[in-house]
Amino acid sequence: MYLSLRYRNCVKDYMTAHYFLAFALLSSSIVQADSPCDLHPTSVGSFDQAVDRVRQLPELRTWKAGHRYPVAYGRAPNTQTLIAGKCYWDVPVFADRPERFERWEDFYVSANSKTMFVYDAIDDKPITIMRWRKKRSTIQSGTRP
Repeated sequence: MYLSLRYRNCVKDYMTAHYFLAFALLSSSIVQADSPCDLHPTSVGSFDQAVDRVRQLPELRTWKAGHRYPVAYGRAPNTQTLIAGKCYWDVPVFADRPERFERWEDFYVSANSKTMFVYDAIDDKPITIMRWRKKRSTIQSGTRP
C-alpha cells in the first residue's frame, strides 16, 4: 500500500510537471509582439511602398548620381519603429560597395501618409524630413544650423 501511494504521488508530480512544461512550451511558441507595430504590420502600408517613397526623394537621386555603386534598401528582417505613437517602416539606404555596405541615411516611412522621418545620428533620434533638409542645406552651405 505504501508503494502504491508513493507511486501515485510520483505519477501525479510527473503529470503536473508535464502539464507545466507543455503549457510553457505552448505559450512560448505563441507569437508575442515586441512592439505595438508588430501587432499590425500592414497598418502603414507595405515595406515596398515605403521604399518607393524613399526612391522618389530628390536628395536620393542626387546622392545616387554622385557615385557608381548600386543602392541597397532595408535589412533583414524589415522592421517598424514607433515614433510619436505611430508606426513607421525603417528603410536604411546603403551604397553597395564591393568591400562593404556604406550607409547613407535611415528613413522612417509610413507608406499610407505623407509623413517621413530621418535618423539624426548627432542627436540620436528621428527628425522630420523638413528638418533634415534644413540641416543638410546649412551643412552644404557651410553655415551653422
